[in-house]
Amino acid sequence: MAPSGLPDEVLNLSSIELLIIQALPNHTLEALEEPDSPQSLAHQWLLTDLEENNYTLTSRLKQRFALASLFHATNGEDWLVNDHWLNHSVHECFWFARETFLDVPTDNFSYVEVTNPNPCEMPPEQINGSRAVNIEHNHYQHIWLHSNSLQGSLPLELFWLTDLRSISLYNNQDVAGSIPSNIGKLSKVEALNLGGTSLSGSLPTEIGLLSDSMFSIAIINAQLEGNLPSELGTLPTEIGLLSDVKDFAVYGNSFTGTIPSQVGLMSSVENLDFDENYISGTFPSEVFLLTNMRRFWACCNVLTGTIPSEFGGIATLEWFQSGSNALTGTIPAEFEQLPLLNTLDLEHNMLSGSLPQGLSPHIEWLDVTNNSMLTGPLPAQFTNLFWLFLEGTQISGILPHYLCDIDTLEFDCSAILCGCGCSCMNETNTTFSQVMNSTNGDASRV
Repeated sequence: MAPSGLPDEVLNLSSIELLIIQALPNHTLEALEEPDSPQSLAHQWLLTDLEENNYTLTSRLKQRFALASLFHATNGEDWLVNDHWLNHSVHECFWFARETFLDVPTDNFSYVEVTNPNPCEMPPEQINGSRAVNIEHNHYQHIWLHSNSLQGSLPLELFWLTDLRSISLYNNQDVAGSIPSNIGKLSKVEALNLGGTSLSGSLPTEIGLLSDSMFSIAIINAQLEGNLPSELGTLPTEIGLLSDVKDFAVYGNSFTGTIPSQVGLMSSVENLDFDENYISGTFPSEVFLLTNMRRFWACCNVLTGTIPSEFGGIATLEWFQSGSNALTGTIPAEFEQLPLLNTLDLEHNMLSGSLPQGLSPHIEWLDVTNNSMLTGPLPAQFTNLFWLFLEGTQISGILPHYLCDIDTLEFDCSAILCGCGCSCMNETNTTFSQVMNSTNGDASRV
């Protein structure tokens, strides 16, 4: 259970240890029995801390205890930067934190950057002026410790900080253990980035209890496994709990099972990334309810079935990537209805038929490599292409001259597909690869 019960009142040092014990839940009391546990070390620090500070609110006691537990549970002494942490004379709102929340650190997503004066969001005049003014009433709202060499596991005490609005622990590869179910207690969290860690186990279903103002969840390149919980989109009283999520990324884990149908309830999602897992089955029809979606990734899974034509009804779709699966059937003609589509990556599937001839002229990246039953000509209007991959297909014709100088062009030079330096009299297939040198514009051919 969460810490509870103590009124906000001036703490009297003579009874401070009793008050600390009364404030702690059972799991923390049990941890105190081990003298070297993070909780015991935090308890010892807090006793010393309270000899030097007279807290006005017991919430400050809990806040400093929770942060001290995080410090000891993740080997704070060896963080890259730990300025002021556990300094008795410095308010926790001034302990080191990254200055900017880094949401999804990849080119796949737009960066969501939030900059605040400090983890408690105190106004600049309060930071630069007297720290005594209302400082007791400031609650910790942002944990930004990405790329800081944290080592260990997340203590349950972290989830006492129920005013948290964002957590960024990205790129701390030695943060291990599981994501506690207590994460569901952080009802105000809007952005969560736990990618680039060694967190393992399943994604707790309680993640569906997070704030309805949550806009970003990124748990990428970790070691999570199991089914994607249907609670990602479950509804309390028929309203999507995560209906305001704009970015959702779980690529690079070990998730199995299918894409849950409840994902269709995430009605505000713009970027949805399931890349590099072991997700199977077919695309759920509910995906097509995501009418605000801009980018969709499901590469490198074990998805089967066809690409539903309903994707063509998502007019905002710019990026569709579902390569390295076992998809069959044709590329839907309805993709011609996607005016903003600029990236189409379907390599290493079992697609057949021809490319829709009315695909968006805005396409910059087209990869249909190793779809051996894909036939027909290239659409004529691909004048904005920078990257084109056609190897292992039966696409035919003479490549137009404007493709000869694009950044990357790879195809099987043969009697059925030629041009751009490939003789149309060629009777044997050879791989043609052109990669432009970005510094001088020269093309190298293999």
